[in-house]
Amino acid sequence: MSFATKNNILNDIQHGFREGKSTETATHAFLKNIQKAIEKKINLIGIFFDLSKAYAVLDHKILLFKLDAYGIRGLVNQWLKSYLCNQKQYVEINYMENTSWISEKFTSTLKEKKRGVPQGSLLGPVLFLLHISDFPIHIQRGRTALFADDTNMQIEATNTNILNKTIKEVMQQLSSWFYLNKLVINPDITIVISFHAWQNESNLKPEIVFQDKDIKYKNETKCFGLYFNEDVKWNVHIKQVCNILNKNYYIIHSLKNVTSINTLRIIYFANFHSHLRYGVLFWGGDSQSAEVFKLQKKVVRSICNVKRKTSCRELFRTLNILPVPCVYIMEMVYYIKVNNKGLKQNLAIHDYET
Repeated sequence: MSFATKNNILNDIQHGFREGKSTETATHAFLKNIQKAIEKKINLIGIFFDLSKAYAVLDHKILLFKLDAYGIRGLVNQWLKSYLCNQKQYVEINYMENTSWISEKFTSTLKEKKRGVPQGSLLGPVLFLLHISDFPIHIQRGRTALFADDTNMQIEATNTNILNKTIKEVMQQLSSWFYLNKLVINPDITIVISFHAWQNESNLKPEIVFQDKDIKYKNETKCFGLYFNEDVKWNVHIKQVCNILNKNYYIIHSLKNVTSINTLRIIYFANFHSHLRYGVLFWGGDSQSAEVFKLQKKVVRSICNVKRKTSCRELFRTLNILPVPCVYIMEMVYYIKVNNKGLKQNLAIHDYET
């Protein structure tokens, strides 16, 4: 991985399994393009592709050829060839008769694996990133933000005619690249969102055809672990977070009489706070986030076994738990500190103070 980073082999739009990159940086890059388009009143279409069994279908010959082109040659390339090729696998099934209760084992014949990288290995994700690192180079008119096999494409244009023309061009480039690299896209699960400002209800939805199949439009989708709305609001995602938090509140509430506060606090951070914190950098400023804060106060009261209308201010201090608004501020400050070189200041955008 250090060789790929040192020689700039991996494209900067790839945010998966890389130092200093995460789903947060991928989401920020993705949303930044949408917000710019909305501010400039440009039509923007987001296409979210579903790669079928991405790690399992990588062609070994193509991968080794690309590694050679990137400078991974000679003995190292041969070592990787021996690591990938000539692997065999079989399926084993244990079966038990309902009447006799005798257990039997059935085994299939050995089959050679001609594609894919080993699952669960440290090298597997790195090889996958190297395999798709040339993807953005071949898609000239679209913007991408990748996290491993999470693949999306943004196409923008000032008017309908240019947008239709660009979509056809990008679809041809995408189809060609996926075909040449022997990667499989599931068009039935691939979806499109036409992003727009919340005030604009009549957004453009041009026809998009990929591999002779129409791609369906949706109002929302899940990407990078977050739910994106066509109007770039967070109500759907916050609703999903609340559903998960409600279930975990029930677990904590059920255990409060049979375990200690310290144990409940550990369960809180493992099952509740982890969901609350994920992506709060983006949705924490939304007015709907107050619903998450209500649930957090509810679970804190349950841990401390106090009445429903008891103030939570001292309880948060006692448990050493940050309230949602404070978590949002902390995550924002931390992100700016870590990524300040890639962020623009107001003076670089406006001629006046904001």
